[in-house]
Amino acid sequence: MSRTILLTGSNRGDRAALLESARERIAERIGAVVTESSINESEPWGFSDETLFLNQVIAVETELTALEVLDEIQLIEQELGRVTKTERNENGERIYESRPIDIDILFYDDQVVVHERLTIPHPLIRERQ
Repeated sequence: MSRTILLTGSNRGDRAALLESARERIAERIGAVVTESSINESEPWGFSDETLFLNQVIAVETELTALEVLDEIQLIEQELGRVTKTERNENGERIYESRPIDIDILFYDDQVVVHERLTIPHPLIRERQ
């Protein structure tokens, strides 16, 4: 059994309901939610928008590998209305935008993962507060 730490966020639609739906689906498909933070409001990161994000950190016990967790959270995001875009600016950096749901893997046990689809710990964790 492994512990993964996920960050959920939403700044489009019924933000609180989307976070709850994401948490329920995570519990059903990834593993037992063992702890969760309070829901916090934060400024958009990496772009400007009038609507603040609601965010929650969730710790999950899972039998899935880190890449399997990634696959599941991407499916959950799609089911909850996220349209994934891979637009990049002139420096090759990802362009961030408003979205109904975003789920990031912050940590997966104490593992360091460097894969073309996934980097753990999350590469921007030090910049996000």
